Amino acid sequence: MTKNLNKITYLTHDEAIKKQHSSQVLLLLINRSANAKGILTGKFFEYLASDRPVLGIGPVDGDAAAILNETGAGIMVDFDDVETAQETILHYYKLYKKNQLTLDADSVDKYSRKNLTGNLSDLLNHTTANA
Repeated sequence: MTKNLNKITYLTHDEAIKKQHSSQVLLLLINRSANAKGILTGKFFEYLASDRPVLGIGPVDGDAAAILNETGAGIMVDFDDVETAQETILHYYKLYKKNQLTLDADSVDKYSRKNLTGNLSDLLNHTTANA
């Protein structure tokens, strides 16, 4: 298997973003913990912005899974569901070979930094106006 892996050493944030945009599928790993259902990492939102499909490994009833389902940006596979993970990788590979591995960028737009920051600003303005 090591002949198929390419170890990448440290990358700057900008270099990492470029790698994400040039990747075919992005892997999101959520640690198995008591609060795993609520984990939404900064990396997750960067993945959404990359317009690349996401294969997530984590709680299928968590917040990240809900957003992936809502946006169609990827699939969350449960921690121990090796079969579904394999099927998903094969599915993405077949789409890649047909040049059909695409996403609807508009579906993830509401989770962009600009929109999320605007929502936070509106909330803060509303909160302070009523204080």
